[in-house]
Amino acid sequence: MASIKSMASEALKSVTPEGLLSSLSMSTLRFIFGTKNLEDWKQKATIIIGIEAMFCFVALLDLISDKSLSEHGIHPRQITGLPGIVLSPLLHRSLLHFIVNAVPFAILGGLVMIRQRGIELFSMLTAAAGLGSGALVWAFGQSGTSYVGSSSLIFAYFGYLLVFGILVQEIRAALVSMGVFFIYGSLLFGSSSETSWEGQMFGFVIGCVFATMHTRGSLPGFTEDKDYTVANDSEKESLISGPDNA
Repeated sequence: MASIKSMASEALKSVTPEGLLSSLSMSTLRFIFGTKNLEDWKQKATIIIGIEAMFCFVALLDLISDKSLSEHGIHPRQITGLPGIVLSPLLHRSLLHFIVNAVPFAILGGLVMIRQRGIELFSMLTAAAGLGSGALVWAFGQSGTSYVGSSSLIFAYFGYLLVFGILVQEIRAALVSMGVFFIYGSLLFGSSSETSWEGQMFGFVIGCVFATMHTRGSLPGFTEDKDYTVANDSEKESLISGPDNA
């Protein structure tokens, strides 16, 4: 009896807050994706945190410089507004604008990145959504408006996760992305003075198209993947998250 108590005591001492947090994070991610192959999630989380830190730094720098940086957004059909196609996702009109975007960006972007070849997939989708929606806003946006903010990327991630989840019947991930969207979507749409519905709409459409191409094997760089819509359960788990020993 004494030995059992001693073993229990040693086991409790070995439990640390960091270990509990890691186990909880892994359990949550495994529930969402139904797989055990999530050992590289820390590396991917570090990338998301790094991007968020860059957004925060730019927002603080803009605040210190009396919002001079946020004036370099997308100015539709003006040559001076072309650099904004690249710069606008980094810029926010206020710290509140940044905070409203930060949480859904981290969650939805993380859900994109956590899957198989997630870093490459996340990079391609981010570039396509940022440049694509930026170019469309420049061409079709309202004249006299400066468009800034990362909400076009957020809606691209949401569109991708939603359509991908429906097409491959990855319902849990689709439900999580919908939950995040409905919780924060009202804030994004409600901040009409700081966000643009045009950028959000274009980003969402790009995300949907991206997911459709991915599932059909027509996405550049992912053409060797099988058609997710016809894969069986074991094949889908392998395609979504890779082999267990990867």
